Amino acid sequence: MVDLASAAGSSVPEVAEAFGVAPSQLYAWRKQMAGGKIEPAGRWQLSRGSK
Repeated sequence: MVDLASAAGSSVPEVAEAFGVAPSQLYAWRKQMAGGKIEPAGRWQLSRGSK
């Protein structure tokens, strides 16, 4: 969701509404990712050996 919200032509409120989360939660995740506190799901899955 963070990547989608950062893509050209989209916005945090639009993506949050599409996935049923509060925009404030998506902003918080974006801030945490930028600070290295959380990793994108794709990286997490790959680092754990999942498909």
